[in-house]
Amino acid sequence: MQTSINLTEYYLKKRKMNNKTFNLEILEPIDFENPFIIESLIKERMLNHLNGEYHIQSVDLSLNRRDNYVLIVVVNLID
Repeated sequence: MQTSINLTEYYLKKRKMNNKTFNLEILEPIDFENPFIIESLIKERMLNHLNGEYHIQSVDLSLNRRDNYVLIVVVNLID
């Protein structure tokens, strides 16, 4: 019996990680049908200050009390 191992998971488990949560309130109208819009928001406005290696664990989109979208990203910072 052979077990397949996801190499990314194996690599991440071997290294020490810290989880950080980042959020961004989106005030301008956004075309959510274009997946590159969300990707560019994450890379350019949320995670551009990170110098080291990281792995995006999850991405979520939510509404706040003022009916603005909030983009929430959980990142594993790899030491």
